[in-house]
Amino acid sequence: MQSAINKFSTFTHSLRARFTILLVVLVSTVMAIGGYRSYLRAQSSYLADLTSHISQTKERLESNLQQYLWVYDEAQIRSAIEAERNNDILVGIQLLTPDGRFRYSLARIDGTWITGEKMPVADQIIRVNLVYTHDGESSKVGILELHATEKYIRQKLNNEVIHTLVQLAITDLILVIAIYFLMHSVVLTPLRKVNDAMDILNSGDADLSMQIPRNGIVEFDKLMDSFNRFIVKLGNVMGGPINHVQETIA
Repeated sequence: MQSAINKFSTFTHSLRARFTILLVVLVSTVMAIGGYRSYLRAQSSYLADLTSHISQTKERLESNLQQYLWVYDEAQIRSAIEAERNNDILVGIQLLTPDGRFRYSLARIDGTWITGEKMPVADQIIRVNLVYTHDGESSKVGILELHATEKYIRQKLNNEVIHTLVQLAITDLILVIAIYFLMHSVVLTPLRKVNDAMDILNSGDADLSMQIPRNGIVEFDKLMDSFNRFIVKLGNVMGGPINHVQETIA
């Protein structure tokens, strides 16, 4: 257990881990900001669609019910209201008399449409005065209430959030894997070569004629060139294996 803890501690303090965490946090932040802006745009678009849909529903019912209420054709009144059963934005339609008394209603309770006076909780209630014009005279024939819900907007927005989170998780996973192998080949392998060379120099019979090959990365090539020049100078000054150097110094 302690060994595993030590390995984890070593990894978290490594260049690979710190670079990975930094890049993941940076990319996640940028994507989160982009996702939030996309969420706000989607919310605005869905609300605009809801407003347009409510307006169309209101105009359709208003046009039909005004005439049916004027002649009071109860069958047509019910038919016009019940034709909105498939309207996903509505949870209730209520028809009142001109003085506000109950006349007829249709409500969606737990997914089932029923008639009665009780209206379910709605996010928006649109109240419309129904006025019929006959021979140039306008008469109020009733009041229409549309009870609308934003449930489907919330569901769509939740799907947007889930989609963004999935994209973020997949991107971070790909990023971590890419950084792991990239850091291994581009950074850690050259550093390991330098470290191995230093270990050889630290041994008793190191060969001062060894050279670390360049790997094509400018920064590491400079480091390796400096190391190789140091080895050449040390070999020219001291000569022989490292144990001879140590004896000379001693």
